[in-house]
Amino acid sequence: MTSLSSEQQNIAERPLGKLCVTACAGSGKTRTAVHRLVHMRELMGNNRGRIALLSYSNVAVETFQRDYRALVRDRRLGMQGSRVDIATLDSFFTTHVLGPHAHRTMNAARASYLISGGEPFLKGFTFNGNGFPMSVTELKVSLGGGTPSYYATYKGTKVPVSYAEGNGLAVRLGKTGAYTHDLGRFWVHRTLLDQPFVLKALAHRYPHIIIDEAQDIGSCHQAILELLNVAGTHISLIGDANQGIYEFADADGTYLKAYHSQAGVDAQELTRNFRSVPAIVKVANALTGRADEHDRASPKTLNGAYFTSLKKGGEEDLRKKFISMLSEANISPNQATIVCRGNEGVKVWRGDLPSQGQGATAIFAEASLKRDQAGDYNAAFNLVVRGFLRLLSNPPKDLANRLQRPGTDALAAKIRRKLWGFTRAQDGLPSAALAAATDWHSHLVPSVKAVLSWLESEAELTPVTTVGQMLAKTKLKSAALMPAGEVPSEGTDIRVETVHGVKGESIPAVMYVANKAQVEELIAGPKTEIGRIGYVAVTRAQDLFVLAIPDKEIGNLRADLVARGFVEKS
Repeated sequence: MTSLSSEQQNIAERPLGKLCVTACAGSGKTRTAVHRLVHMRELMGNNRGRIALLSYSNVAVETFQRDYRALVRDRRLGMQGSRVDIATLDSFFTTHVLGPHAHRTMNAARASYLISGGEPFLKGFTFNGNGFPMSVTELKVSLGGGTPSYYATYKGTKVPVSYAEGNGLAVRLGKTGAYTHDLGRFWVHRTLLDQPFVLKALAHRYPHIIIDEAQDIGSCHQAILELLNVAGTHISLIGDANQGIYEFADADGTYLKAYHSQAGVDAQELTRNFRSVPAIVKVANALTGRADEHDRASPKTLNGAYFTSLKKGGEEDLRKKFISMLSEANISPNQATIVCRGNEGVKVWRGDLPSQGQGATAIFAEASLKRDQAGDYNAAFNLVVRGFLRLLSNPPKDLANRLQRPGTDALAAKIRRKLWGFTRAQDGLPSAALAAATDWHSHLVPSVKAVLSWLESEAELTPVTTVGQMLAKTKLKSAALMPAGEVPSEGTDIRVETVHGVKGESIPAVMYVANKAQVEELIAGPKTEIGRIGYVAVTRAQDLFVLAIPDKEIGNLRADLVARGFVEKS
């Protein structure tokens, strides 16, 4: 493990109690949090209470677990070191509240389970979102002030849902034992209120909880943490409110900022950026009004924060310019990332192909593309599960959930192996390089029917009587799903992602493709969600950041960008 700076060490070795750390980007939050966790465990001695370190991504959790194990070996903590749990917030509360206890509050006859969104029975669970029916999977809940309010997001805008309709739908779904990610948090909060012995036991077992990326705490998690706080758990937060980019999910960094100023909370800061070159740190400071310090020196190769123009339809020319800059910076294209505000921009830069087919056929077509174009076997498997669920008559409501959880019952494991085999093999799920309406479809139909026959004989799952109709070739084109040459040679392509998709990462070079409004909010600083999204894009970059702006807007934005430390690249 890398040694700590004096600032990081001061935080790691604070006394036990409520702590709030406001950190700048690239400040080594992970390293600091792990050392803090080990020190807290040492201070607790033989106390049998446990400490939970919780974050918002599986990648962060895996990093914490690896680094914690290494530190525990070095410190020789023995059994004391094992009294720690590292998990995502949702998995932690699922393990301790949703799984064992929530079904009683939900009035469900069985243990609760997470739905994937493709279950056929969900057709009966809809609400009036924006003048038309929307699935319960789109229903979101806020617990601001402790009282639930419901809404949906439509084209980036929050659409209110009446309490009667939203709560009625949540309760009706709950009676089946099912929940979505959003409703799962709602049921955790309600269960802790409804079953106070569960809250008391959880607070007793976990006298200390540390939350990483605390700017991502939404109103539901905030309400849950406040219940634990009152019950006696000492909550510690570490995060950067300027990176609160989940306002659409009811998380904008407000709780982190408020907790920092609460009485009895030990407020500390991390102000040294170990990630980015000085020119990028200078821009970040200009955007936030902070005075964070850089740790790295400027390399001799091209580095810093630049802006350049994007002509309409000129994506390929801009890509070539970015690759040229990468060469000057001595950065390989496969170490760089192009980021966009939303999925529509990502589709343009990835060259995603339009969807083909309809119904179950469209789902299998998308699965082929996920596997063969994106190389994402997990996404392809999840789509395959959805496709087969469409073709089964009244499958168990929790089947999708069981198939996505390794180590569950033997029947689910058996089906999972069969569907994974179908997903991996091109004699199962056909190659996306085949002509869609002819070769691909003619391979798909018998392969799917063979699996359905197996499911009926081996798992007693009955296919629908209209399999042929549901696997029709309607809306399939004569060309291949994925034309030849769509998959680039390994090591030569530039990754394309949303800004949300790279949050928490350190990337050698980043190009942020933004429109006029997004650039204006970036210039104004992290006051709004769009401004914070721009700030996150800037601060992912280690050596090189490029802001791509519509050509016709350069003149209006140039002076403000230069004033904040950006350099124009013609």
